[in-house]
Amino acid sequence: MPMDEPASPPVPPERTACPFCCEAIRPTARKCPHCQEYLDPELAAQARPGPRTSPLAIVSFVLALVSPLFMCMSAPAAVVIGIAALRDRTAKAGRGMAVTGIILGALYTLVLLLIVAIFLLAFAALSLPPPSTGSAAEPLF
Repeated sequence: MPMDEPASPPVPPERTACPFCCEAIRPTARKCPHCQEYLDPELAAQARPGPRTSPLAIVSFVLALVSPLFMCMSAPAAVVIGIAALRDRTAKAGRGMAVTGIILGALYTLVLLLIVAIFLLAFAALSLPPPSTGSAAEPLF
């Protein structure tokens, strides 16, 4: 007796074979209980996942939101990552988050530059010698 292929179990007459796994299922089944594949096209369309959100857009949005907590240090990264998210052609969703990350990141980057400028001006003002009174003091010796 040659052993070509294992014989599939016989399908009872009141049952039909699943087109995906060949197991016996009811003819009215909308989803196979064995392989969990949808047999009804309407159910398959409903179960299909939505468009993929760009992870870069999510990171850009979160970095822009938490930027004030870190003295706006993460703002430039939010801008760069947001631009990368807009250039991502594989993601179908997340454009709004990427744009929001870019806008908030740009605003907080300007705030960061303003803070740095104020600190530099304050440091420069403190390091200058005190202004002279205009009268020369006589030497003590």
